Amino acid sequence: MKSIIKRLTRNRKKDTGGFTLVEVMIAISIFTIGILAIASMQISAINGNDSANNLTGATTWAQDKIEELLALPYANLVGGGTDNQGIYTIRWRIDSCPNFIAGTSYCPPSIPASVPNYLKRCPDINCTVPNTKVIIVTVDWQERGTIKYIWLTNAKPAV
Repeated sequence: MKSIIKRLTRNRKKDTGGFTLVEVMIAISIFTIGILAIASMQISAINGNDSANNLTGATTWAQDKIEELLALPYANLVGGGTDNQGIYTIRWRIDSCPNFIAGTSYCPPSIPASVPNYLKRCPDINCTVPNTKVIIVTVDWQERGTIKYIWLTNAKPAV
């Protein structure tokens, strides 16, 4: 009996240094989960970059419109209007300061009236300088099914 055991153990290689199939499958599973997590982060980063690009574009268009309106003579600053630039809708409104009520919130027209004011983040305009016209420019766009908007305000005094 001892000779059979010796013969069997003598032919068996000791510690071959390889991996078992179970160890390989576990390693591949862990690697796959890590790659999926990185892919998910990449998608989030792309979406974040797209949102930042849209916000930068909207702010640029709003500032451009304010500068265009500020370049007009004081007497020509009246009314308002709408313009479209790609995905952006640009709206502006010009009023003389006496037409505004101090502390009143003026919201962009693209925001539904059903949204409470504290969620609209609308500008509060306080007119303290006489003979001043206030310019409100709003830019809105649709991003992944949601309407986004920004607004900028400026004032032009009669000089």
